[in-house]
Amino acid sequence: MLRDVQTAASELGVGQSTLRRWIREGRLPVVRLGRRVLIRPAALEKFLQLSEQPGKANRGGHGDPGDPGAAQRHRGA
Repeated sequence: MLRDVQTAASELGVGQSTLRRWIREGRLPVVRLGRRVLIRPAALEKFLQLSEQPGKANRGGHGDPGDPGAAQRHRGA
């Protein structure tokens, strides 16, 4: 089912202005029906896949969050 900007932004956890910027930049394809801007679920999925970046799950950069010694080793202790 097609999603409007408000719904898609909510699903992605971003503001509507951010989503509209991505649309304007051509990063996210849309369907325009009159004044309505709609997004296909497949387009959202593809956008998310292309936006994925390789790296560690722990954004703090301290290694595997399942490894309690990772942060300590990172600090050089």
